Amino acid sequence: MVINKITQENIQHLLSTTPEFVSSYTLHYYSTLDTIPQSFYRRLVEIERFLKYYAANKEPNHTDILNLTIRDLEAVPINLIQEYLKEYSNIRAQASSIKTTISYLSSFWSYFTNYSFTVERGKPIFYRHAFDEWKIAYSSTYEAIKKGEQIPSGKKEIYSEEELKHILDFVDHSYVMTLDTQKKVDNWDRDKERNIAIIALLMGTGITLEEMSLLSIRDIDMRKKKIIVNRNSQSVELPILDFSAPYLTTYLAYRRQWWVADKTESALFLNQKKRAATIPLFSTVIHNINKAYHKKISARILQDSHGYVIYKRTNDFFEVQNAQGLKSLNSLTKYIK
Repeated sequence: MVINKITQENIQHLLSTTPEFVSSYTLHYYSTLDTIPQSFYRRLVEIERFLKYYAANKEPNHTDILNLTIRDLEAVPINLIQEYLKEYSNIRAQASSIKTTISYLSSFWSYFTNYSFTVERGKPIFYRHAFDEWKIAYSSTYEAIKKGEQIPSGKKEIYSEEELKHILDFVDHSYVMTLDTQKKVDNWDRDKERNIAIIALLMGTGITLEEMSLLSIRDIDMRKKKIIVNRNSQSVELPILDFSAPYLTTYLAYRRQWWVADKTESALFLNQKKRAATIPLFSTVIHNINKAYHKKISARILQDSHGYVIYKRTNDFFEVQNAQGLKSLNSLTKYIK
């Protein structure tokens, strides 16, 4: 078979920039690179795309695709597969493209869980077929794809006041029960007041993670239930929604113990080294709670939900615009539902 020279060069480049196990998979089916057809190259492109996504979203530490190991491949979370397919479906409109993607990736996993068996090894490379697990756990999504339907677009949620209260109650009383090791439980107990306050402040004020990272302990006044943020080089006073205030009051009592002990760091939120907490720390807290909760949670969703609560209370878009520092009203129709 004569292989297009450009295809061969592309295959060589792809295999040189992906983990070694991709080459092992390829050479199981084709003894030399110059015999690999264009159709199999398209399969490798789909595999590379998924592995890049996995590496960029791997927990607890993001990594480069070349640093992925065979153990990482075995342990890929099925919720990450679901999120990948959702995002990918937003890029490729045709459901048939998603069916092809699933077929390619499922076949890739089948090699490691089945076809990699050797007499010498006496077993395949590993047994866990993550895509088979995904098909069972997310059967409604899989069945929709098989019928040629698109995956739901994953439009961002907006939660009501009651739903936001439920999230806070879950974080306060139930989240710890989702942790699977004593070390995780101990870490949660240590940082619980701070972590709940991060969630409460986002939904209670609608501020951004960047604004949160710049807050000083002097910028929050629980008697007035207000915080001060800097927007466009001006100090802006924002009210704190009443249902989130108790969690912030609890945290402040905890935080002020550290403030009395060490006044050299005035940031509202601190890490365990008593240094100012940064956006990655806030993102990690939100991400961990999102994994445990039955609905999607993100900083943007909590901010949008704050705006929705303001709108439902006031029926005034200008109140939302002022509270969230928006430059126009164009994006505010999402609060009507």
